[in-house]
Amino acid sequence: MNLPTLSDRHGGFFVPAFVVLVGGSDLVREEAIGVTQVEVDLSLNKAGQFRFTVSNTFDLESHEFRSGHDKFVFEIIKFGAPVEIKMGYGDHKRLPTILRGTIK
Repeated sequence: MNLPTLSDRHGGFFVPAFVVLVGGSDLVREEAIGVTQVEVDLSLNKAGQFRFTVSNTFDLESHEFRSGHDKFVFEIIKFGAPVEIKMGYGDHKRLPTILRGTIK
């Protein structure tokens, strides 16, 4: 089978996508915080774990970590904040939730 036929059959090919919600806010799209990597570990017989990498938030002038909307990053990403990770392919608005947890 050739790629165009497979693409038509499965609705096109998409790159992996993710959404990281912290406190109900999308870090990338609502808070303008760059997230470069997301990992979720859902091993059997263990609590699920998540990790994400935030980049380019340090402001050299104020010597603080700031979002793209000039919010203090550690007011958004803080201990006890609820987190929801969504991953999959296609439109970020339709991704399934992979894990819900809390920053500890």
